[in-house]
Amino acid sequence: MDFKELEYVLVIAREKYISRAAEKLYISQPALSRFLMNLEERMDTKLFERTSKQYMLTPAGELYVQMAESVLSIKHEFDMNLAELRKGDVRKLRIGITPGRGRTVLPILLPEFRRRYPNYQLELYEDNVQKLESMMENGEIEIAFFTLDRYSHLSGSRIRCELLSREEIVLCCEKGSSLAADAVDREGFSFPWVDLGKFRYQSFLLLKNNMRLGSMAVRILEEEKIVQSVRITQIGSIDTALALVGQGYGVCFASSFRIKGHEAYPHIQVLSFGKERVCWDFIAAFRKDYQLQEAARFLVDSMKEL
Repeated sequence: MDFKELEYVLVIAREKYISRAAEKLYISQPALSRFLMNLEERMDTKLFERTSKQYMLTPAGELYVQMAESVLSIKHEFDMNLAELRKGDVRKLRIGITPGRGRTVLPILLPEFRRRYPNYQLELYEDNVQKLESMMENGEIEIAFFTLDRYSHLSGSRIRCELLSREEIVLCCEKGSSLAADAVDREGFSFPWVDLGKFRYQSFLLLKNNMRLGSMAVRILEEEKIVQSVRITQIGSIDTALALVGQGYGVCFASSFRIKGHEAYPHIQVLSFGKERVCWDFIAAFRKDYQLQEAARFLVDSMKEL
């Protein structure tokens, strides 16, 4: 048994198709098929059932995958510790975060992190949620910070999460706009409440569909049955969207997180909507086999306090 053998079986289990697994591993499909056949013969047991061209784990295969994940996790930790010994006392922590959140929280947290843990080298990756989940599955980062809403879920079975905060999704329009004239205080909502249906003919500035808030906004408009009547312009940044709203160029959805401290806040009106508060959860996600060290725990706990 070697580490390459373990990785091959894990990729086949994840992809479920031998052709896809071979592409991921940069080897030919016949070579990967021969490897699996030889492995199963050597072990005298089937690891996969072949059904409709898919490769599904047998009970023995599930045991093998559990073992392989555990062994590779130990190897990864060993490699990191060995690298630290070779470099001296410098340790590494790789984290991922969505760009909008990173712009807001990292300038607050990282100076204190460096003061407390001067021997840690942080590697930062900013990307969308799908990319961050993939990087975590592949062991490229240790922790990812992002949001989950009622329409989404963690794609990887090997990932666990820790709730950091629950945030209301709000509607933003230009300050003083007549659209907010009928807004009322309503119990259970953080901001003056409006009927979203009254915005059915407005121009909505939505983030792109591969961004969590963008896909969530489309679902909200569909549920309100106004997605066909509104004018939609896609924007790549929530900061750009809020700046445009402040100048009267449409309305947008945003998270309530630290919105009162946003540079556009003096020029926008923040509103609640919906029969119930529309919220998402800001979480820290990591692999189930990853043990948070003190420095990583400090980052997670600090995120909760913001």
